[in-house]
Order: sequence, then C-alpha cells, then structure tokens
Amino acid sequence: MQVRFLSDANSNGWTLAVPDDLDPSVVARNPGRGISLPWCLKVDLLKTESGRDYFQILEGPRKGTRASIRRKAADTSFLTVATLHQAAGIVKLSRVKQQLWYGGKGPYSAFSELTNPVPTGVRDLEIPDFPHPDYYPESSKYQSVWFRIGHSGDRYLHLGTISHGCATVRPWMPSKSDGRFAGRSDSELGLPAANPTTPFAKWDDICRDLMHCRKNDVSVGTLHVID
Repeated sequence: MQVRFLSDANSNGWTLAVPDDLDPSVVARNPGRGISLPWCLKVDLLKTESGRDYFQILEGPRKGTRASIRRKAADTSFLTVATLHQAAGIVKLSRVKQQLWYGGKGPYSAFSELTNPVPTGVRDLEIPDFPHPDYYPESSKYQSVWFRIGHSGDRYLHLGTISHGCATVRPWMPSKSDGRFAGRSDSELGLPAANPTTPFAKWDDICRDLMHCRKNDVSVGTLHVID
C-alpha cells in the first residue's frame, strides 16, 4: 500500500476527482459527474499514468471508492507522502450562551436554532462529505466545508448566520433590518443574541485545523453540546 494524503489543490478545501468508471473528459465537460474530495483525505496510490494519479479512498463517506486526479506537473503530485493527520479535535458549544470553543480557543459567537437546537451531549464530527452551499464567500474560502454531527441526519457544524438545528458559527451578527433575512424568524437567526459582544471566529482557522484532525476513518473529532 502506498499511503498518500490529498493536498489543498484549490485552496478551498476541495479537489474534484474522476470516478474510476468515467473518462476524465466526461468530468471536464460536466463537473457534476465528478466527486469532490476534502483536503487531508487518506488514500492508497495505485498507479500514475497519463498525467494522472489513480487511488482508492481509505476513509470518509466514500471509503473504498476508486478515483483519479490530474497531476500538478509531470513530476509533481497533489498527493503528498507527508502525514497530514493529527489528534482528534474537540469542539464545545453552549446553546444558552451562544458560544463555541475549539482547541482551547474561544469563546466565539455560535448558536443553534432556538426552537430546534442541536441536542445536548457528545457526538462525532464526520470527515467532510461534499461542498455545501456557497453563502459566505466573503467571509471564508472554506465556507463550503461542513462537518456532519453524528452519523445520520442533516445537522452540521458550519459557518453561517441562519440555523436549522445545526451548530452554526457566525461570521458576523445578522440584523432583522437586512433584506437578506426577510421572512427569517428570530429562532433561525439566534436572536436576540445571548452575548452580542462575543468575538466572531475565523472559520478558515477552525476548518483548517479540523480537516487535519482524525478520531478514526469516519470522524475528525467530537462536538460537546451543553446548555
């Protein structure tokens, strides 16, 4: 086995790969046929051929899938032999205080929908699955990277100003007078904010750290939710 780790080729946390059963030209014409793989993903390099690296994914939701990516140059790969993994990450969210801590840093402004909050307790945070909606490009180049909470359902740890039961890290404080939030309830926006002066986190920093973390071949770490 030739273990490799996927680098951040596009500086946004994702690399588009071609499934083994498709020709690269098909994905070039229709990127939706490809699969987006997260930075730091562990793979087994199978071969290098015609300017592409072919591999089998060793972890995450696509574990066991075979795919390929183009090489950076004839003698340079986007797959690195350097181990990119570190110890499991720990994130803590207080629903009442609307504050989040990570890796001994914090508190940062974060919340969960007031009428449908993420349940209290300790749950795994999964390796990122696919790029999520591009709502906050001005706030973070990694804003499409979300971490699913637990191993089922649609609650995630992510950057945002609107929550539908996720653990939502605010890039800034929303205002009901902002037309972008017309029709949004106070519950969805976490208003009134419990601690309006709590600093806003840099999602780039949290996300980069978590993408390197591993608890096992499914999860990057754990989320601890308290009242």
